Amino acid sequence: MIKKSPSLKNLTPGANLISKGYFSGEHSIAFKKLSRSESKFDKVCFVFPGQGSVYPGMFKEEYLAHSVIRNKFKKTDKFALKYGLHKPSDYILSPEKIPSDQIDITANLCLFTLEAGLHELLISLGVKPRVITGHSFGEFAALVASGIISFEQMLELVYYRDVWSPKKNDAGFMVAINANKKKIRKILANTNYYVSNLNSPEQTVISVVPKDLEVIKKILKKAKIRLKVLDVPQPYHSPLLEDVGSKMGKLLKLRKLSLQKPKIWIFSSVSKQLINSKTYSYNNILDIIQKQITTPIDFIYQLNEIDKIGCGYFIEVGPGTVLSAFIKEIADKKDIIIESVTKKIPKKAKINDKETEKSDLSKSEDIILSTESKFVSLVNRAISNITGYKIEKISLDDRFGEDLGIDSIKKAEIVFEVLDKSDIAPNDDLNLSAFRRVADLIGFLKKKPSSGQNSVKKRKKKSEFNRYVPSWIPNQFNKNYLIEKNNHSDLIIDLGAFFNKSFNVENFQKSLFRNLNNSKKNIIFLCNESAFSLSKESLSSFEKILSKSLMNFIGIFRYIANRNKYLPDYSIAIITQGNTHPFVFGMVSFLKSLKKEYPNIFVKHIHFDSEMSKKRTVQQATYELYEPHEADVMYHDNKRYVACLKKIGIGKKIEINKKTVMVVVGGAKGIAFSLIKKISKQYCPIIYILGRSALRDGTVRLNIKKLIEHNSNVHYERVDATDYGSLKAIFQQIARKHKRIDIIINGAGVEMSRLFAEKTTKEIKEELNNKIFSGFNIGKLSLIYNPSKVINFSSVVSKFGNEGQTIYSCANEILNKLAVETNVSSKSSSSISVNWPPWDDVGMTSNKATLYFLKEKGISLLDPLKANELFFNDLSSLSKNSEIFYFDESDYEKYHFMLQNLQLYSSLIGKVEPSDQDLSFKKILSLAEDTYLSDHRINGVIYMPAAVSIAMFLCSSSLYFKGFPVLSNFNIKNPTLIGDKDAPLFTEGIKLKDNLSMKIKNKITYASCEAKLKSSKTKKRVKKFKKPASAISNDSIYNKNMLFHGPSFQVIDKVFLDKKNIVAKVDNKKLVPLLDAGIYGKIIQWIDSAFQSLAYIGIKNGKGLSLPVSVYEIIPHFENIFSNILYILPNVKKITSRDIIGDVEIVNEKNEVILEFNGIKLKIAK
Repeated sequence: MIKKSPSLKNLTPGANLISKGYFSGEHSIAFKKLSRSESKFDKVCFVFPGQGSVYPGMFKEEYLAHSVIRNKFKKTDKFALKYGLHKPSDYILSPEKIPSDQIDITANLCLFTLEAGLHELLISLGVKPRVITGHSFGEFAALVASGIISFEQMLELVYYRDVWSPKKNDAGFMVAINANKKKIRKILANTNYYVSNLNSPEQTVISVVPKDLEVIKKILKKAKIRLKVLDVPQPYHSPLLEDVGSKMGKLLKLRKLSLQKPKIWIFSSVSKQLINSKTYSYNNILDIIQKQITTPIDFIYQLNEIDKIGCGYFIEVGPGTVLSAFIKEIADKKDIIIESVTKKIPKKAKINDKETEKSDLSKSEDIILSTESKFVSLVNRAISNITGYKIEKISLDDRFGEDLGIDSIKKAEIVFEVLDKSDIAPNDDLNLSAFRRVADLIGFLKKKPSSGQNSVKKRKKKSEFNRYVPSWIPNQFNKNYLIEKNNHSDLIIDLGAFFNKSFNVENFQKSLFRNLNNSKKNIIFLCNESAFSLSKESLSSFEKILSKSLMNFIGIFRYIANRNKYLPDYSIAIITQGNTHPFVFGMVSFLKSLKKEYPNIFVKHIHFDSEMSKKRTVQQATYELYEPHEADVMYHDNKRYVACLKKIGIGKKIEINKKTVMVVVGGAKGIAFSLIKKISKQYCPIIYILGRSALRDGTVRLNIKKLIEHNSNVHYERVDATDYGSLKAIFQQIARKHKRIDIIINGAGVEMSRLFAEKTTKEIKEELNNKIFSGFNIGKLSLIYNPSKVINFSSVVSKFGNEGQTIYSCANEILNKLAVETNVSSKSSSSISVNWPPWDDVGMTSNKATLYFLKEKGISLLDPLKANELFFNDLSSLSKNSEIFYFDESDYEKYHFMLQNLQLYSSLIGKVEPSDQDLSFKKILSLAEDTYLSDHRINGVIYMPAAVSIAMFLCSSSLYFKGFPVLSNFNIKNPTLIGDKDAPLFTEGIKLKDNLSMKIKNKITYASCEAKLKSSKTKKRVKKFKKPASAISNDSIYNKNMLFHGPSFQVIDKVFLDKKNIVAKVDNKKLVPLLDAGIYGKIIQWIDSAFQSLAYIGIKNGKGLSLPVSVYEIIPHFENIFSNILYILPNVKKITSRDIIGDVEIVNEKNEVILEFNGIKLKIAK
């Protein structure tokens, strides 16, 4: 017998359930073996799972094979398009096409439609249930399957359930806990939570408000109880969503649904009752639909009640086998049959057929896994191999980041390991960011063809690599970037202290951490002239400085990163003067990579070619931190320069022949070997390859054998290049034998891609030492043997930084400066560092995960043939430059973009959003944060001003172009209405030749334009204008009969007018501050003043309210001074009953144009 538990049907939303985790609807259940006779196996129960089972690409084969399912989706797709949503069928067919902000609602509509379609398909195949039930969200499909409500009616209700829900996780989170409710109550006795799901004797799900989540997680982890924060957007089945239920109740009263008695019995997870033709009640069904989102789920009770009906055959009608596992825990698995729906679809199963029954019974001891079991096993093994997790602890619902702690780099390694073992070729639709859960990856694998089938190869980007050198170009500082109120304080740190033997890094770290967490900071590292001479520097001194200064500096940021999931919004400047130690340049490069891992910080290196006062350098640094575009700035003779790369030609040739003596360090593997192989074959020089590996190493032995086949003068010596004594001994032997050393190639070093917060001290030291000490030692030896050429292998990340390569970029930049110092000490230009871009499938890009990330970013990959050509040019010629970059000029924007101060303008454009677009920002519009929007209210409705859209376009595209662009063809596609709920807005751009095609969108496009960088910065002046004598004050401009704008947009101070002309005046000192986004708050107001000036003329001509809908061209002239007083000069071209069309110029007190608008069109609303 099963012990009866009290019903939860009278549990009302809003009951006081939260007090110390008490669940007032609790009931105790004694679990005993579900006893039944074999005859009960002909009673089938369809179980419809909830949102936790959904994953992209699910049931693609079944969708394509069965018209019943496709026809259901045709209805849902049509419904979705009507409401401006993406097609839910694409969640199965092409999930990568779905915008990130629509994933949740699309997944829910897809799941509901799929479950309804699967049910119809099962019925058509002769599989008929005695009773059906739903778990959580599955209740909706169950109601449709029972015949109570039509699919079309329920589809609309499911849509509104999502639309009315709060922003993702604003209301709270759901946490699955591997413990029963009694144990949870004891452990979480002093915390607040709601019990939402009793899934099985071993799993309970609770809902918590955001502020309590971390506390509860810590308590459970301390108690060693496994938990998982579920990847669902809401705290379902709790009073936290009462508002949604209330709105659903109001809708149900308005809709007057057409309901019928059930054709199939249904056990409701909401009312906790069996509903058949006798127990059916119209009002009861309405109550179920309304309370579904707030009523706790008791799946244990559901199963026990269904047992009383005598059902012993369960079919999970939906993706995955989550419910099957719960059913097995609730009842003894030997007494029941549990199958996935995929088992029933391929054949017309006849439950009463004796042979079928025996066959099924023989398998009843285990859950029948669906066709993806092969991929589940592969993925779990890959995760286990890379992370060390036990396979049995990994579930399909686990999220890579939140639950398994797997970062993007590790995730890529897992994906490509699985692809390799599955014989699947990655296609254009591979999008790692779409794999949030393990199940997402399974879905992707299931739909992919093997590499033996027709797979689409990624079209390679056309690249054009040339030789470049670091250079500087004049760039005047634009003081318009400075903001009036500086809410940052400056923390000034003497970088010289890090070179001091008595420096206590631990005390400094703690003090700095406390200081930084108190307020927003500009961190300014001051480094006075720090002499360094390679010829005079001893190895021991160099080692000490490395261990003290560089490791201490890196250690500071490790200390902060280990205590913050996200680094605070720091702006960091390193100021150098005169001669600078190579390690300081390495620190700059380290910070650039750190910035790419923590985009909210900003890093700038400011170099003064001569020593200046501390006060002046700090003041200039503070100014520079508000200029968002440049990461490297130099002041020479009081003029400002910014860093760039300059294309160069080939220098004077030097001869390479059979007598040339060449020493190659680290040349037995990787790109060094690829290059030497061709040179060895073509010129047969005397080559000594030095490496750390023994010759018995398989790769080394094979590669040396290949070289010797064409050149008998190839030798291999085992040596550690970081050991100066050992390396010097080898050089002495070579020089003694051949009387000289002509060329030295240094390809030594290791690269360990890993996010900074995860790097160990051992890894940091290994990565630094292998690159830096080998470079130092080779530099010292080159001063002894005076070769005609020394080439060090560096990387382009030394200049731009890169995510996962903080230490690698640091080491390479130090190597670059060691090459410079070698030439200074030798008074020659024999030493160069070649900064390599990523090769195509060679070196670090032989790792498919790394290759994927580079291709995803659109970075050009260097073809090995082109690499040989470029390298031989430098090998066989003299150069006046110490640092050479092999670079595709079109990549500059991609490398540099994330170095800009993106956080400075986050209040306007939000944050960078991962996307396949060339430019993508996500901004959350919130009346709580963006209070100024309330002042743009028309008839009680708040609209986002067109001026804000234009400012968003200007800001985001200026970051892309590193300068202000011209905007053309600006159009308002749909008005942006601002409601009480926060709403995401995406600013996106795709590069088309020299233009960016841009749009602001959410579910629909709100505004669009094209952006193109200005060709020149010539100052444009207008003719001196004469202000009309008659003046109208601000009070007369903004009232119910004139302009509607609230205080934030009451920009025009005065209007001067006569019969022919109108001039509006803006006093910047009187403007209400809009947002903390530098100059853009005022830019929004100036743009709006242009529209207001035309609207005012319309009103004076008897027209009513008018709003901007398009502008042909917007030209910013922000190189001109922003004076306190600006004048708006409107020029009306045409006024009709519908439109006002005109041009506007905004000029400063010197008659210089600040903003130029051509072809403004206002729509007259009334």
